[in-house]
Amino acid sequence: MSWSYDSSSPKPHLHPLTSPSGRVLSRSETPDHPWQRGLWFAVKFVDGDNFWEEVEPFGSQRHRDDHAVEWVRPDGSIAIVEERHIETVDDRTIDWTTVLTADDDVVLDRTPYQGWGGYGGLAFRGAGDWPGTRIATEATDGPTVTGERSRWCDLSGSDAGVTLHDHPDNPRHPTPWYGDVANALYDTDEPTNFVNAAFLFHEPMRLDAGTPLRFRFRVRTHDGVASWSASDTGADWEEFSDV
Repeated sequence: MSWSYDSSSPKPHLHPLTSPSGRVLSRSETPDHPWQRGLWFAVKFVDGDNFWEEVEPFGSQRHRDDHAVEWVRPDGSIAIVEERHIETVDDRTIDWTTVLTADDDVVLDRTPYQGWGGYGGLAFRGAGDWPGTRIATEATDGPTVTGERSRWCDLSGSDAGVTLHDHPDNPRHPTPWYGDVANALYDTDEPTNFVNAAFLFHEPMRLDAGTPLRFRFRVRTHDGVASWSASDTGADWEEFSDV
């Protein structure tokens, strides 16, 4: 797993993610959505400034140092300073911690879901050659997830999978999830394989000045649907919840 914060990229991100067998699971800068890069954290709107899609004018994220990420508005001012830590737990697991702090009160928001939308937060874009994928949560198992709350979300195909765990201390836990394995709006014949821990899916959130907003996630890869079970995933989440 590689962590990228090249200054030429508007968003620092993690790519590639690989399965235990070495299969590349993530995809970055796709022709249909070039702002989607592997595993990343962003919010659609901060006081109306777009930090998700990279269509001018848009906000960007730049590293102040190895762990401090400045969210820079289109006018050059700093909207949020993020403290970001990515820890390798083992050869198939990482823990992602993000803490958002603003000097002034801001509103975090999304495009309300209208057949698409609701997204913002930790997101993953999967490989386009990943066969037979589906998305599972505690209550659903199919090609899409649209705002259902769950402690975890799993994207798996016949040969590999990745599970995102939402920590119980996170805002609005259990988080709503948004994602799909195929979406005609992406204008591609390849699988879209997108999942998002969409904490803003149902409503915006106010971030008060000087009050840290903390998120913790565990991302665990595995060798596909055949090696996955809801009970094992629940046990993995319980282990993470104690961290």
